Amino acid sequence: AEAVARSIVVAVARLAMPHAAAGSTADHVTVSVGAASGLVTGPDALATLVQRADEALYEAKSAGRNRHATAPHPPGSE
Repeated sequence: AEAVARSIVVAVARLAMPHAAAGSTADHVTVSVGAASGLVTGPDALATLVQRADEALYEAKSAGRNRHATAPHPPGSE
């Protein structure tokens, strides 16, 4: 998951797309990515996986622009 998240951030940066929003804090479009991976089994597993990715996204955003973060694996899942 971390390698995919990192490659997305790098790919968007390489596009060097001008940021169209007036007053933007960045000259070019940037992206923050949160990622999680795991085996999806059971009725709540998918929701839990999405929640972990969402938490990682907020971690990436709090670290600054153009970042990625990967959720740790839950205990006993490795």
